[in-house]
Amino acid sequence: FVVRRDDARGWADALCELVDQPRLLDAVRRRAAATARDAHPSWDRVLAEDLLPVWWGVRHQGPGAA
Repeated sequence: FVVRRDDARGWADALCELVDQPRLLDAVRRRAAATARDAHPSWDRVLAEDLLPVWWGVRHQGPGAA
């Protein structure tokens, strides 16, 4: 699946190709889901590893702490 031009027409043409080819659409869909699952952290992991430590750190500094 290739978007040949990075403009509205190029994206429209590429998306129409997917609509016209259900097998290609299914393959792209499965590959995107696998990439999201295997290459990117889950929201639970982002919350636990990135967000909560910062929030807890700020909370324990007390009011008005910078």
